[in-house]
Amino acid sequence: MEIRGLATAVFLVLLTLIIGCLGSGVSGTYECTKSGSGFPTFSKGDTIEFKSNGEAIFRSHLGGPSIVGEYDVSGDRISIKVSILGTKISLGGKVEGNKIRMDDGAILEKQ
Repeated sequence: MEIRGLATAVFLVLLTLIIGCLGSGVSGTYECTKSGSGFPTFSKGDTIEFKSNGEAIFRSHLGGPSIVGEYDVSGDRISIKVSILGTKISLGGKVEGNKIRMDDGAILEKQ
């Protein structure tokens, strides 16, 4: 009977981990609704699309070419990395449901 209980406990833990991984994705397009105070930062109206393969596509509200970078989520933290003209830039933030609160105060909301 103890083996059955242990097997059930292990199954439930694995199921919880799988559901957590599937449900924690930030995939989709987010728009900046509040500009940040840092440099570089997101400006109001900028968008970023997070693809399920870890790719991040930045689009400025001013137009111009898109910038492609990458992102990673660990727990409720997101790390965004991009290289512009050879300069590597890293931005961090906290995922809060359908919002991402960047460390410099910028707020991104899922569209």
